[in-house]
Amino acid sequence: MKVLAEGEGERLAWMHPDEARRWMKENKKRGLIDRRMS
Repeated sequence: MKVLAEGEGERLAWMHPDEARRWMKENKKRGLIDRRMS
């Protein structure tokens, strides 16, 4: 496999995994929700 392009820069939306888990625990709905688009 060849690398076509590389770049360096700041990540746009990086969160520490523990912070992401805490956010999901506090904000995500746990119920069964129909997520079909139609």
